[in-house]
Amino acid sequence: MWLTLVSALLLPTVHCGDVLRVKVSDGVPLENCSLTLQSMETVLENSLREIHDLHLDYVVEEVKVHLPTSWRSSSCRPSVLTPSASFGNIQGNHIMLRLEGEEPESVQPRGCGSEGSGVNLPVSYLNRNSTSLVRELLNSRFGMYLEDHQHLQVFSSDGLYNRTEQTRHNMVCGGRSPLEIAKVMDTEGNFTKPQFSYTIEGEEHYVLVLDQSNLMDFNQRWTNIKRA
Repeated sequence: MWLTLVSALLLPTVHCGDVLRVKVSDGVPLENCSLTLQSMETVLENSLREIHDLHLDYVVEEVKVHLPTSWRSSSCRPSVLTPSASFGNIQGNHIMLRLEGEEPESVQPRGCGSEGSGVNLPVSYLNRNSTSLVRELLNSRFGMYLEDHQHLQVFSSDGLYNRTEQTRHNMVCGGRSPLEIAKVMDTEGNFTKPQFSYTIEGEEHYVLVLDQSNLMDFNQRWTNIKRA
């Protein structure tokens, strides 16, 4: 069953949840597309649950998934789907679900401490049990550069982080620990999964409107149109 209508996050009123956008690229195959979306929801839910347990200021209240036009087939549609005129380019931090790659990879053009553009998420990752997506979501959200061997325990205490190790994070961020960059907050209460919603780009329609009033007689406009 599709996760379409769920409870809001149980958070103190002072905190406002984020909206996480996911764009499914045109290259993701139609085969088993329903299973792909179900697996994606499960992976995102588990990753956001782990982030909640780290007590960081990253709370996702809603996940908006944008499906490609090639997925208009009824077999690929969730039970609740909102048509959209056009997506264009999604701005800001988002996830791109795509066919290429093996591991999630954050895109961070703005440097340490600045929110990145998002995370490229390979379809093949949806079938694995890994915390790579958690790390890359945090990297993109807070502008960090943690790598595979740097475990999430570094968010528990500054004393667990090695500031002198030759890592990309230390080089880009000048030895600042993840806790100095990411915001910690009081996440009281149990984790509640976010609401998932889906949109798909609708078909384009063109309407030709002809003016048959007397104004078209000026400079022989109507005659010139029929000659064109």
